[in-house]
Amino acid sequence: MGKKIFTQRNILVIGLLFHFQSLYAQPDHWTTKTPLTGHGRMAGAAFSIGNKGFVGIGTDFGAAQQQLKDFWEYDPAIDSYTQIADYPGGGVNGAGSFTLGDKGYVSCGAGNGNFYNDLWAYDTLTNLWEQKTSLPGSVRDYTVAFAINGKGYITTGNSGSGDLNDLWEYDPVADSWTSRMGITQSRSSACGFSIGNKGYLATGYVGGGTIDCWEFDPLSNAWTQKANVDTIPRSDGVGFSIGDYGYICCGYGINYPDNDLWEFDVLANTWTQRSNLDGPGRANPVAFTLGLKAFVFGGSDISFAALAAMHEYTPDSTIVNSVPPSELQEEEYWIFPNPARNQLAIGLRSPKACRRCDSRQYTMKTVSIYNSLGEIVYRNEDNKVDWNKQIEIDISNLRSGNYTVVINGDQTKSKKLVVE
Repeated sequence: MGKKIFTQRNILVIGLLFHFQSLYAQPDHWTTKTPLTGHGRMAGAAFSIGNKGFVGIGTDFGAAQQQLKDFWEYDPAIDSYTQIADYPGGGVNGAGSFTLGDKGYVSCGAGNGNFYNDLWAYDTLTNLWEQKTSLPGSVRDYTVAFAINGKGYITTGNSGSGDLNDLWEYDPVADSWTSRMGITQSRSSACGFSIGNKGYLATGYVGGGTIDCWEFDPLSNAWTQKANVDTIPRSDGVGFSIGDYGYICCGYGINYPDNDLWEFDVLANTWTQRSNLDGPGRANPVAFTLGLKAFVFGGSDISFAALAAMHEYTPDSTIVNSVPPSELQEEEYWIFPNPARNQLAIGLRSPKACRRCDSRQYTMKTVSIYNSLGEIVYRNEDNKVDWNKQIEIDISNLRSGNYTVVINGDQTKSKKLVVE
């Protein structure tokens, strides 16, 4: 057998293989960031606008004034905080929060023995909070909030006399609320997030913790039960989403409290345990997402001491940057490439190559692209496409990050898109 000779070219190829392997196979991990100076807090509120995160209000049982009304802007680029205008709704905890366009919204909550249903919008340009139309439903705390396609949603919570199951949709253009179909079982202290054009609610307090997960579709105005989260009942955790994946972290589960993290794959309808959050377990933290990373802030430890820690979560690179093979093989619609940089192609698959397809001609009447804040950044109507044909979209003006492509045709489909 001859000797193997390693030339400079061999070494270069091997080096590139290791480089690409490390680039595309990074495991998920947490990074501890600078804590907020001053009060820690539990059951606060959080949202993101642009490339900044915002955290505030909540409770610190160790403070002279336990109910907090301060709010802070977090800049991940320099890992620092800047105090912004206090929340006009007063010191409350258990409020719901979401982002619509360039404004952050906070609604409901309780403080000093009172429960609320008010709604406030924060404008970063003016550093002012503006009061909006109050939620028509019951006052509540420990509610769940999420945003879908430019609308905000508030659901469940506790009114002071019992848990709730109603769902309300907020339209920022009309500044009005619409009652939607409530979830089957009343609860409080649940977790919520949105993916594409659907909202999700999981776990919560129902005479103790629960493990169920539900998907809300605003088009059909209906809830569908999904796979359970773990096997251990849980409440008082926090939810967030990155691309096509939802996450639930911490809360009261098998331990009191926990620091575990669970990831929901929408396409597979499965939950997978991921890396635990750094540090001790905590209940009632808050979270926001910026691009391909999430940030979990605050909460309370086992002694109910309020925490001021900020933790950054980076998901597994293969999760963020890949399209599941089942999606390529099974779906009527496809997008390519993904991740994409300047151009994106969307097409229809031949029925011979798709088990879900039939002999009809599918159409793409509307193609919309939403950014991670739920803002529409592209819309194209009346696309007439035959099998194995495609439309091409210029995405050179889109910033790097996570997007959702929503295709409305014979049926509505949503797909994740990563722009590099």
